[in-house]
Amino acid sequence: MRGKLLDLSDKIDAFTLEVIKLINNTAIQLNIDFLLIGATARDIILEKEYGIRAGRATNDIDFSVRVGSWDDYRKLINELLNAGFKRSDVLHRFSYKDIPSIDVIPFGKISVNDVTIKWPDIAAKEMTVLGFNEAMANSEIMIISHSPEVSVRIASLPSLVMLKFISWKDAFPARERDASDILFIVQNYINAGNMDTLINDNAELMEVEFDFDILGSRLLGRHIAKIINEHKKNFLTALLEEETNETGKLRFIEDMIKSNYLFDIREGKYEHYLNILRSILHGLND
Repeated sequence: MRGKLLDLSDKIDAFTLEVIKLINNTAIQLNIDFLLIGATARDIILEKEYGIRAGRATNDIDFSVRVGSWDDYRKLINELLNAGFKRSDVLHRFSYKDIPSIDVIPFGKISVNDVTIKWPDIAAKEMTVLGFNEAMANSEIMIISHSPEVSVRIASLPSLVMLKFISWKDAFPARERDASDILFIVQNYINAGNMDTLINDNAELMEVEFDFDILGSRLLGRHIAKIINEHKKNFLTALLEEETNETGKLRFIEDMIKSNYLFDIREGKYEHYLNILRSILHGLND
């Protein structure tokens, strides 16, 4: 594990904690690494660690699991089904008690060039896992209980933003919530433990900019650049260049506005959101 230590042993709700412990115990038995991702990871970091109330409540819990083979993944799922998980119409999605949606997404040696997985026995059913290795390698450590101490990996905010850009691009137009989630992280990024980093290591940014959204975007872009390789950097750069080209459709900004349409139009947020994306792009390539 890498990254800072988050002691959240008394802050996670009982239902979420039960699911995380169940995944953790099963993964340990099978020697499988896993990572908490998605909106639940966002909420845990922002709300439980920094007291920043999440903008969108979620009942979803998402995990990525690094497996050596499809047989390993089947074993994991069978153990979870025996423990009370229920299948859904989506291959990687399950429910458990009052939690309606739990994604368990495999990656690792089963992936094709670290980019996609193709589900066995399902014709042409592919899914992107781009960025999962980076998210795992740069995860933070979350203590979820003491006596005995149990710790699990949780995706960092830069990793979450990276994954959300990728999932938005891969599943457009079905993932407009990724745009609003990224916006919420950007708007709170400096206050999520990054003020000292801004002042001590990136002070030159404050000499020309005072808007915390724009400063946070630039800093976030720099932090994402530190955890990805050249291929992922080129992918994100191309995406952001396309979504900040004013002669294009600017679909990402449209999805950002959809989350709060009337307010954003009234307050003229369009140009501001464009500057946020441009600042992430600049930070990514500083």
